[in-house]
Amino acid sequence: MVDCFIITASTVDNIIEMEGSFPIEGGTSRGVRDNYLEPGGEGNLIIAFSRMGGRILPCGPVGNDYYGSFLLSSFRNEGVDTKYLKPIAGYRSPIANCLIDNKGKHSFVSQLGGCSFAEDDELFAMLDEAKSFFLSGYFLSDPAHPYYDTSLKCLDYSFTHGKMIFFDPGPYVSKIRKDVIKYIMPRLTAAAFNEDEARELTGKSNPVEAIEIINSMMPAGLTIVKVGKDGCFAKRNREAARRYPAFDVDVVDTCGCGDSFIAALMYALVNSWDDADAIVLANAVGSVMASKMGTGTKCPTFDEVVEILEMSGYTVSNNSKEEKRFLPFSVKI
Repeated sequence: MVDCFIITASTVDNIIEMEGSFPIEGGTSRGVRDNYLEPGGEGNLIIAFSRMGGRILPCGPVGNDYYGSFLLSSFRNEGVDTKYLKPIAGYRSPIANCLIDNKGKHSFVSQLGGCSFAEDDELFAMLDEAKSFFLSGYFLSDPAHPYYDTSLKCLDYSFTHGKMIFFDPGPYVSKIRKDVIKYIMPRLTAAAFNEDEARELTGKSNPVEAIEIINSMMPAGLTIVKVGKDGCFAKRNREAARRYPAFDVDVVDTCGCGDSFIAALMYALVNSWDDADAIVLANAVGSVMASKMGTGTKCPTFDEVVEILEMSGYTVSNNSKEEKRFLPFSVKI
């Protein structure tokens, strides 16, 4: 059995490292420092999860084109099982153009993809192979999205079959219908919001106030509100919200940080880590990602995460290093 099942409209990121900084005025020209392709969107989560030592099973269409072949090759090079990523004739792989300025700020000009690719009974059979299900807020923000109904059906199936359910609301959380939010939240194992997403959902700018409201919607789940360079707040049940500091890095680019964070959190929780260790790992992975430029294969490697943990006083066991798979590290030097 694999650790996690994820529905994906696999995207290719066209990374454009531009000269100068935002904003860009119409009619002006900018030079490009570097330009390259990477798996994007859920691809960041898929690669980061795999690099922690986890087994993730992505499912969805890929274009029967150059970009689709690029995505499949990239995932296979990471040891990801791609048997449920189906090349679909006539479907074009989505492209996200990601402009990154010299201050590490980014802007996306992109398209959301997706098309019909599997019947319900096929999806449920795939879900039976996994311990958990990842639910993306992107697909719930528009009832017309091809994965809207599919996501809710997989949520219901996972919940009734006792699987862990992880939720990333995404930047369009305010577009998710309130009745849908009310329906999904009590079924979640864990959810991770950034400050903007938490404010959009609750109307509260203070992350502690926001996390109280969100956590009240998910009585059995772990709620996290990320606060950038200040780390994150976490709360479960009636416990007081606790802040976990970020790791000290020079921020280069924040693309993919949220994907990497939740990938590490999911990996740890599905492998029965306690909340504190899981959040420390997630903060470490997110911090390493912020110190690097780009997405996809630029996601943190196992060795990079070991290095930042050990530099910060955490002990990573020799068994973990030999297996290239993270084990709990609750003992600090």
